[in-house]
Amino acid sequence: MLPNQNNFSKLYQAFLAIKWGGIDLNNMAKFKWIGTIAIVLSLITGLEANTKFFNSVQQICSAYQIKINSSDLMLANLPDGTTELTINMSSSRNNFDRAMLIGFYAAGKAMKYFQMKIDHIIVIVNVDYKESSTIYAHSTMEDVSQYVDGQLSSADFVRRLKFS
Repeated sequence: MLPNQNNFSKLYQAFLAIKWGGIDLNNMAKFKWIGTIAIVLSLITGLEANTKFFNSVQQICSAYQIKINSSDLMLANLPDGTTELTINMSSSRNNFDRAMLIGFYAAGKAMKYFQMKIDHIIVIVNVDYKESSTIYAHSTMEDVSQYVDGQLSSADFVRRLKFS
């Protein structure tokens, strides 16, 4: 004679309770789902914030006829606790400095709008002419903020880039 379904499930749950040291697996499964949902939501909100920030940088660059993709932007938290934004762009041989300045300007404007704290900004400009060359510029948040606010002219900002 086979046990009915209700008695069988009670026996199975008793077996599992003994096997798992009295842990109720139904409650454990609920905690797993709650934890999974919390992790997914935190990742989505973080990704959404980065996506909005990246879209803002892209729109500002696009307004100046410089096309960049979201794959050209990278936001990284460094082991020392600082945050670094890297922008990778392409330019012709005659206007690489313009592209570089627009990259810093776009990052600064987006930082101000989204009130993000980014410690270092790196702009990499790939110049395509007979041979491909790469120009790398690094700046701090303070210098970029002064440039965006108009406290530094483009020439002064470039001097700070060269001599920092």
